Amino acid sequence: MLIHRFVQDRSGNIVIIFALFAVTLMSVAGLAIDFQRSVSAKSSIQAALDAAALSGAKAVQTTSTNKAKITSDAQAMFSADILLSNTSLDCPKPTINVDTTKGLVTASINCDLPTVFGGLFSLEKMSIGASSTAAIQVSNLDLVMMLDVSGSMSGSKLADLKTAAKDAIDILITPYSKDRVRIGFNTYSTAVNVGDYAKAVKGDNYNKNSKLKNCVTERDGIAKFRDDAPKSGKEMTEIAKSTNGNAMSCPESSLEPLSANATTLKNQIGKLKANGWTAGHLGIAWAWYLISPDWADIWPTASTPLAYDETDTIKAVILMTDGEFNTYYQTAQGNSVQQSKKLCENMKKEGVLVYSVAFQAPTSGKKVLKACATSAEYFYDAKNGTELKAAYAEIASRLTNLRIAK
Repeated sequence: MLIHRFVQDRSGNIVIIFALFAVTLMSVAGLAIDFQRSVSAKSSIQAALDAAALSGAKAVQTTSTNKAKITSDAQAMFSADILLSNTSLDCPKPTINVDTTKGLVTASINCDLPTVFGGLFSLEKMSIGASSTAAIQVSNLDLVMMLDVSGSMSGSKLADLKTAAKDAIDILITPYSKDRVRIGFNTYSTAVNVGDYAKAVKGDNYNKNSKLKNCVTERDGIAKFRDDAPKSGKEMTEIAKSTNGNAMSCPESSLEPLSANATTLKNQIGKLKANGWTAGHLGIAWAWYLISPDWADIWPTASTPLAYDETDTIKAVILMTDGEFNTYYQTAQGNSVQQSKKLCENMKKEGVLVYSVAFQAPTSGKKVLKACATSAEYFYDAKNGTELKAAYAEIASRLTNLRIAK
């Protein structure tokens, strides 16, 4: 009888079954936790790998063709990033492949993630692989920098401007960019000195015996506020005195048409000298003329501006001042600020990106530059030389296009 009852009693089976089920449930839950950890780890690896590939591509574009150094620097960046984001991972150095011809940097890796519960199933670690390819995507770029060389820029301010402009050139013109990136600059103060291009832009108004033969002011008539070529009644003029009674004078420095020669550009910028008042609208006008396709017959062949609608092309200007736009000549066209806004409006209608930098400028100077900028994020307010250099470097970096290819 006792034996029969023992055989019929199954209550203990339930306990055993529940215990087995609980163990299985906990194991599955543990694997789910490990799986979630692997998803998070994969994200960390991919982010660090993308950053390493991008840094390598940036090096190819800017300063380096040394594959060994690019590889070493990219690996160091990955290691630093992964250490900060996920200390549980065991990662070797990523494999870095550098193609300086195509501008591609590929990074790949396999990392191990120790499991927390996987050991229950003899799974001590999980292998996680990832890869990333960064590509240099260099658009055609026509960029002109409008440089204020008025008297208030004398001394350290002009020195800071020279450094900022040169640094921007070095960021943009590289062995990889070749002639796809061209930069020009124009200077302005009381007027604009057009140098060797004076006869071509003045036409019948050119007087080879005049002390101001290379000096120009704003245009009037149908060409005002436009980028029409200086011909057929649209030539440049020279007016003896501005509206505030200041005698017309030219800055010693002239302008430099679009060029892919960084050395030439930097050498010319190094010669800048400051003097005179601030006819900012003239600086804006000439920045526009230097990138206008309508002026193709004026500039050298290598400096011919690309068409506004050229495929894969960026056309941009960087406007800059440290003062108030206080000098103008054609009263009927409005003051310097009013003329500046009209010029900027028409330039932006052609698709030109307008960056503007105020350098220790008064409120009035900032207002006109803000109005001229393509949008609020295209305006920079530099309070010192360090911020000026940072502004130019950031603009140059924004004009440099790096992307993750896959």
